[in-house]
Amino acid sequence: MSLNADTQQDQPSHGQDTAEAAPACQFCETSPLHSYARLPVLDNYTAFHKDCDQCSKAKSSKEAYDPLCDFCQHLRLGHLLYCKPGLWTVSFGTWDDIKSVENCALHSLLKQYTEFQLKTHQYRFDDIRLMKELHFGTKKQGGLPLVAFLDGKLKSYITTFEMWFAREHVPSHVHVPESIDWAQLRSEVASCFRSHPSFSTGTRRGIQTPSTIRLIDVEKRQLIQSNTITCRYVTLSYVWGFSPDRNKLMTTSSTVQEYEKEGGLPAQFMPATVEDAIQICLGMGERYLWVDRLCIVQDDKESKREQISGMQDIYSNATYTIVALSGDNMDVCLPGVSKERPFLTGQCRFSNLHIQSCLPSLIESVQDSAWATRAWTYQEHLLSKRQLFIAPGQSFWVCAAGVTSEQDILNGNGPQFASYAERSLAQGSAHQRPGDPFTSFSEVCSTYNARRLSYASDVYNAFSGIAAEIYGVSDYSQNFCCGLPIRDIDAALLWHSQRGYRHGTRSCSETHIPTWSWASISGTIGFLSISGSLVRWAINTDQDSKKVRDVSDSILAGLPLSSCITTNWKHVPSGDGTDSSDNSYMKYLPDSPCLNLALAVAEGCFPGGSPTMEPIGRLQHMTFGTYTEITMAKWPSYVEFWYDAFRSLSASQVPAVKPQTGQTLLSTQGQTSFVRTSKHPSHVGCYFYVEWEIQDLSGKSIGVVFDPVKLNEPSGVQQLDGQLLKIMAISVGPVDKMLSCCFPEVPFPFSEISDNAYKDLNISYEDCDGTVLRPAPVVNVLLLGKKGDLSYRIAIGIVYLKRWAELERKFETVTLC
Repeated sequence: MSLNADTQQDQPSHGQDTAEAAPACQFCETSPLHSYARLPVLDNYTAFHKDCDQCSKAKSSKEAYDPLCDFCQHLRLGHLLYCKPGLWTVSFGTWDDIKSVENCALHSLLKQYTEFQLKTHQYRFDDIRLMKELHFGTKKQGGLPLVAFLDGKLKSYITTFEMWFAREHVPSHVHVPESIDWAQLRSEVASCFRSHPSFSTGTRRGIQTPSTIRLIDVEKRQLIQSNTITCRYVTLSYVWGFSPDRNKLMTTSSTVQEYEKEGGLPAQFMPATVEDAIQICLGMGERYLWVDRLCIVQDDKESKREQISGMQDIYSNATYTIVALSGDNMDVCLPGVSKERPFLTGQCRFSNLHIQSCLPSLIESVQDSAWATRAWTYQEHLLSKRQLFIAPGQSFWVCAAGVTSEQDILNGNGPQFASYAERSLAQGSAHQRPGDPFTSFSEVCSTYNARRLSYASDVYNAFSGIAAEIYGVSDYSQNFCCGLPIRDIDAALLWHSQRGYRHGTRSCSETHIPTWSWASISGTIGFLSISGSLVRWAINTDQDSKKVRDVSDSILAGLPLSSCITTNWKHVPSGDGTDSSDNSYMKYLPDSPCLNLALAVAEGCFPGGSPTMEPIGRLQHMTFGTYTEITMAKWPSYVEFWYDAFRSLSASQVPAVKPQTGQTLLSTQGQTSFVRTSKHPSHVGCYFYVEWEIQDLSGKSIGVVFDPVKLNEPSGVQQLDGQLLKIMAISVGPVDKMLSCCFPEVPFPFSEISDNAYKDLNISYEDCDGTVLRPAPVVNVLLLGKKGDLSYRIAIGIVYLKRWAELERKFETVTLC
């Protein structure tokens, strides 16, 4: 239960109850009150039987109360809600126990919501519990949520009624009807467009629609075809399902002409979800609807490719998108449209309480849906400026200004955000995300990759629209390679699986998914930090095996914009003697890409003898500040550094292995070395992602591996634990989080390690003042396997730059498949 701030502040404090001899009570024996150990213990007698002075002050309501069973009368819910401190739960028994109770208002509400959950989910109700939770704040006027755990949960709004600390008014409440009121919903949508014109649709940044696009004319029930779209139209976001009914309408080369005739899309053969979307358009006064199943010729590969490439424009320019949250396939009727909704809110009054059951929120509805697990729908959601969510309990109108539920409309409430999650959902459009493109890309890519695809071959297609939108480009194929943005390829190669989430490998015979692409695994991913690149990449595909594509132009075009490298380029670290506090963690942040790369140059990490930098030994005669100033004079920005580092290298000089059909290779000249990998023992302060560590040939820990999916498979453990493995340094980065993993003997947290203790670890650099550079610079490394003339990515890892310089290293050409 959640008390609002005003109510909690007005509530007088109480000391802990004194346990007294309790009389025998069948309810206390069979359904005891449970409390969290960290809070005052609540015994059953003081909770259910002892007289309460505060409750006796409450005015007695003259209204007739709804009946309660003996158990609920014994519960003294008003007393528990307002007089008992802390967190508690009380069990109502099993679902069968709940159903057996008659003539009880509270049990009726529990049954009503549970039946709703049974109709919309496959829940098992082994035990139903009521939980009270004290915390500040609620956005609902006068609403006090009561939560019961069902395996799902029951949520009701509880308001005090004539109690000593009650609000003056019970909030207004109008029940959501069994079917959507189209007139009221149309009025809300029209108001949104009048009030928020800045969220209107329109082609942006030169993005072009496909040369030909089809729409459903919902009035004439036919497909129309046009080379340009000037009309208002709506899109549909829904779940196809794993085994779509082949007898339902789907546009192919053999059916398209029939569908373009008036009446060519009969309702009896339409998938139920699509038919309901047509009915929504009719109810909302919309003439045209875009649905992928019908508006794309599914067996025309060239046309389908073009339509998928234009997906970003199709959804972002739609008036709004209808989101079907019910069911896990396209033949599910939408509640409130073609079938009545399975849940109506209820209310009851007893013990000076007014209880109103609550419809699931937008976030709860989304989280409980199959729609939220699918990859295609994630792209459709992010590309849409406005959305109409059709949920099992009610509909929600969503734009960047707020969320308006059907219940809000009926009660006269405007758009609002009930939670941060709702705000993120409503404002999740990629083109509205602030910051540099790669920051948005990494966040979206991580969420997308955790979603499900029916066909692995769709892994790029279902992501291409949103990826192109993030970078503001019209041609995905020219700006991305196997899901990675070419201009930020150095940062994008640093992906790793996030430990704690389910992962698996992904492969496909129809679409090439190289080991160096994040698409090669399924599940949530993260990206390591980067200060700058140590290599220059070239791309080779089977489309032109004689020509190797240099990614330099794309990288350089993005450098002035990419904050993942350039934002802190000019930062002079505090390791210049200005802060001598041994225990000040903040002095170590942010890092200095300029200084880190200068040290990598001095350690011989770049091929071809270029660029050059003051030797590491010079630090004995200068501070880090002076060393950074020298570096800045040589390379005022990362652009100048990149030219100096790689101008002598040409992509054409990189020998490229001829790709097989459909294959995409990534080649470079990089610095490699041999190390051993070892299963990482768990310890206090162990970094969350680490299960493997990197050791030099003497067995000394020099770095870590970030949760590699392939190494964690049983065969990988047996094959690689303790074995020699080639690694290649590809970039420089700042990471200090692995410190306790490489050195379990250091105190935890590592931020409290003194500079002197840090020096003794011999992982970083020291200037003439004796100041140690923290965090210690690292090199991001690829762990490589061998497959004929090609190499493949096993995992990503990090090695301390100073330890990397101590290894036996060499430069060689590496081609990744």
